[in-house]
Amino acid sequence: MVESIESALFNFFQNTLELDICKSEIILNSFDFVSSIEIQKDNGNKRVYFLFTKELLDKVSKIFMCETNPTVEILNDLICEISNLVVGSAKVIASNSNINYNISTPTLEQSIDLYDFEMLKNYQSSNEIFAILIK
Repeated sequence: MVESIESALFNFFQNTLELDICKSEIILNSFDFVSSIEIQKDNGNKRVYFLFTKELLDKVSKIFMCETNPTVEILNDLICEISNLVVGSAKVIASNSNINYNISTPTLEQSIDLYDFEMLKNYQSSNEIFAILIK
């Protein structure tokens, strides 16, 4: 599951947005926008969180939606759309390996406990750090 999410994430950034990303050792210690989406499997559910800074979402908004001055509402919609696109694509990638699961509708999160997670992956695009957390 993690591998398919990471593959879908790289695909979205590199092929859709034409932005380079890489894994990062730098830990994201502040974020402005959080969305989550639930992965529902027979052996239990997992929730995947996407943590982004406003600066990175502004950049994605400009490329993906041609919005040069996005409102908070647009950025909220965008982070939910990113989580839906990435996890939806991961679901297709996983199904090619006979790993099947359902996904929920993405939701905005007002806060998140950064110390209560199963897996945390940090990524970097230019100077912007973002993270994916799985609980």
